[in-house]
Amino acid sequence: MIGAREGGARTSSSVARPLPLLFFEADAYTGGPGKALFGVPRTHVAITEPQRGFLVKFELYIHGWEQAMTLSMPPFPPSLRKKGRQLVALLPRLQPTAG
Repeated sequence: MIGAREGGARTSSSVARPLPLLFFEADAYTGGPGKALFGVPRTHVAITEPQRGFLVKFELYIHGWEQAMTLSMPPFPPSLRKKGRQLVALLPRLQPTAG
């Protein structure tokens, strides 16, 4: 699961599956996934290179959307951080534009 904030409006979580990237509303009490929000095929997403630190941060771009979502992975619990890093390793990187 990865905590996500879109435009500062709402917090959600995503879970890796073989085909789509699924987004869930975060459960405020447990930090786990709540209500399903939407799914996006992985072929329609790209991320910026993650910035390592206390929180691993990156931007998620979805084909057809005008604005990226800024995502971050909390450091705890370590098992979720490890799963988050595995997910990030599988996602395509945004290619820099020339010029």
